[in-house]
Amino acid sequence: MKCMATGTAFAILVLSLLVAMPRVSSNAQAAEAGRVAFERHCAICHGKEAKGTDKGPTFIHQVYHPGHHGDGAFLLAPRRGARQHHWNFGDMKPVPDVTDDELASIVRYVRKLQKAAGLF
Repeated sequence: MKCMATGTAFAILVLSLLVAMPRVSSNAQAAEAGRVAFERHCAICHGKEAKGTDKGPTFIHQVYHPGHHGDGAFLLAPRRGARQHHWNFGDMKPVPDVTDDELASIVRYVRKLQKAAGLF
């Protein structure tokens, strides 16, 4: 029963983040904002253009396809951290200084890179 309650609480958290997620237009300015935010908060581990480093995985991989890791996963990981589960880089620590607007831009930027790479 506790596991079910935890799962329900997690689902509610993800849904509330998605509903509260700021909407970012898909124009060039929004894409640039996502790139800048990604480079500031994510690239040190996930690499320039999300290609990975020795500290964190690439996001240009089927594991991060929207059907496997939806946008909610990209919103939650910087907020709560993420346990190691696909790669051997160790757990991801929370990123406390990233804003909701930056997260929305980062998700758009990563999805743009993935689409350009033919992941979907």
